[in-house]
Amino acid sequence: MELIYMILAFLSGILGTFLGGVRSFVIYGIIGLIYFLLPIVGFQVPIVLEISLNIIFIPCIIFNAAVLATAYASKKYDIEAIEVNRSLYFTKDRVVFLCGGIAGTCGYLLLKFFDSLTLPCDHCSLVIVIIGVMGRLCIFREKGFELPSLLDLQDFKLSFAIYQIFFAVLISFVSIFFVQLTNTITIGFYISAISIFITFYNPQFPIIHHICLVVGYTMMLTNNIMLAIFLGILSQFFYIGCHHILNADKGTYIDAPALTIGVMTFIIFMIL
Repeated sequence: MELIYMILAFLSGILGTFLGGVRSFVIYGIIGLIYFLLPIVGFQVPIVLEISLNIIFIPCIIFNAAVLATAYASKKYDIEAIEVNRSLYFTKDRVVFLCGGIAGTCGYLLLKFFDSLTLPCDHCSLVIVIIGVMGRLCIFREKGFELPSLLDLQDFKLSFAIYQIFFAVLISFVSIFFVQLTNTITIGFYISAISIFITFYNPQFPIIHHICLVVGYTMMLTNNIMLAIFLGILSQFFYIGCHHILNADKGTYIDAPALTIGVMTFIIFMIL
């Protein structure tokens, strides 16, 4: 059975290369929402849907594959390594798709390894970050992890901070409502994943799934609304800093929301 799952992960990587990272994540959100809704309306969850959610479309496999394949394709084709929203079908390059398949398999094996260790953090996010860093170091070795200068931070004003706090509080409240309504920590994560499709029409649409999942974990462990909101705010600022440091003209894409989720869940599981 394990061999079958590895083959599925390889095929998932190829599929992610074809779809693009962002599209695959949106589909993951749709599948997750269907997975949640089926028992409510009286239907049993089919095994195909369960495998799709936990292997084929799980971000640490399919999204990772798209990220690494895009990084490799950027060396040969007219695409930027950070453009993980684009399908790579236009390349029609077997090596590009093979790169995606291998990345998908690596993502699956890393996930199984971390699951066996029962590390106190979100394992899927940890795998996404590791694969992203590997892509940066192996494919774009000329790019690094330089800290931004103070001049790069000159636009970080009080009004910006107030807006981010208000935004994070709003998203946290909505996430708390859905978590308490459904008793499911990932419900906000699924909905926020689906909402990312809006970025195809409005690239400035905000990313929120890091807030939703951190708030969900906090509510599950503590049921403390104020603490969940505080960690939601902290997650937003941590995400902004990570994205600025990791993806400011650094070549390959490293997922700042995944790093935020990984660090924040580590704090939550270790302290709470």
